[in-house]
Amino acid sequence: MQHILRGFVRLSAGVQISAVVKIALVCLATGCADRPSTIDVRGDQPHREATLRVAATNAADLPLLRHLAATWANRHHATVTVSDRLGDETADMWLISPAELPGLAEGNRLSEVPADVLKTANAYRWDDIFTVNSSRMCAWRDQTWALPVVGEGIVFAYRTDHFSAKAGQGRPVPTHWAELVRQAKASPRTVFSAWPASPEAREAIFFTLAASLDREAITRLSSKDLVRDEFFSFHFDPATGASRMAGPAFVEAAGIMAELTPMAVRGADAVDGFNNHGAVCGFLTLEDLARLDADVAGKVGILPVLGVTHTYNAKGERVPVSGGNVNRVPYLGWGGRVGVVSAKCQHPEAAWGFWADAGMPDQQSFDLIAATKWGAGPFRPSHLDARARPRWLGYQLSPSETDRLANALRDNLGIGSQNFRTRLRTPNERELRVAFQRRLEVVLAGRETPEQAMRATDQEWMAIIQGIPPDQWREWVRKSLGL
Repeated sequence: MQHILRGFVRLSAGVQISAVVKIALVCLATGCADRPSTIDVRGDQPHREATLRVAATNAADLPLLRHLAATWANRHHATVTVSDRLGDETADMWLISPAELPGLAEGNRLSEVPADVLKTANAYRWDDIFTVNSSRMCAWRDQTWALPVVGEGIVFAYRTDHFSAKAGQGRPVPTHWAELVRQAKASPRTVFSAWPASPEAREAIFFTLAASLDREAITRLSSKDLVRDEFFSFHFDPATGASRMAGPAFVEAAGIMAELTPMAVRGADAVDGFNNHGAVCGFLTLEDLARLDADVAGKVGILPVLGVTHTYNAKGERVPVSGGNVNRVPYLGWGGRVGVVSAKCQHPEAAWGFWADAGMPDQQSFDLIAATKWGAGPFRPSHLDARARPRWLGYQLSPSETDRLANALRDNLGIGSQNFRTRLRTPNERELRVAFQRRLEVVLAGRETPEQAMRATDQEWMAIIQGIPPDQWREWVRKSLGL
């Protein structure tokens, strides 16, 4: 079933002329004939009567896509057909994950973003987009192919009434994984919520943990430091193209998550754990946060995703984080959505106008954040500045925790971190991620040890990439890292 959204029917030519004549007569009678009119009968509708077909690649994105289509069609008196067929190849444009962009670009299926949109003077304000989004998530091979539509967001939530001094629990709020594991062990089935229901979110938690274990965050490099390929290593070694999934950071990340799983409170997912089973802390996506009961949300505190107290060096040895600090290496691009336009689109200006409208600063991009059901995270610095704080009030947090929510989302982005990690973005990422997600679920269910699961993932990944010419594979890996 397709959803077709048509704009309002314009007035007939005769009616328009009649209206103009009447206005002119009134102005003559009132002595305003020489004043410039502020009424534009036609309005600024450059895409009036345009017909577009849009599709998503993820079924969960269809409600958002229908909302965007209805808004744009009504405003521009255009027709937008929302296809229910995922990845519909006949569509003029698609709402996709940033990780899907390289495969579409390699297949010559995309139209490049118009140069005018990327100019600083353009109302779209490309300069107001986080660099990781503009230079990495929307680009491939030094060309820009997409515009951000919604950003991503995941936080660590805790019950303030449980951890307050008044509660007398004597427990610190966990700020790193070791403390979370310690408290969950001390009170199994009463502290930690279940994992988020979204496979993307569980994957993001795993890789954020692995990235922090893999090396310390670097906020500043001196002029003497040489940035080598290993600086960017994560899923794969950029020099050789070999998988690193059997490495100690990934094995330990799987082990920590597997250890916590049976100690979680009963519940279908993290939201159910907080709402119905007394969980006092856990990981929530923004969409999850919006689903908390009002009485629960009002007692929730917010922190960034947890960090770690040790890392691994090049020899695979555990090394305490310098100064006894908590280490967080950002893992970005796991969620969020971008808009792309088909190379076959007959009305590319209208299609890019559609996506630009969705991400326009001070307009719809802020409205999407305020409508919490979309779980829309930030992709512009202006989304997180003080003037935007009222847009985040829809999560029903207390005013102070609303401020902490914006701060946590900013901390997760690791604005100053120079060695952030991103979701896998090679053109075959879907095949690789399916293999990984299957193993992650197996290890969380306790059917394989972390070592077995990560070794099997490593072997499956290497088998997949063996079908790709080595030079091409290494080029894909390097391009996915922005090299």
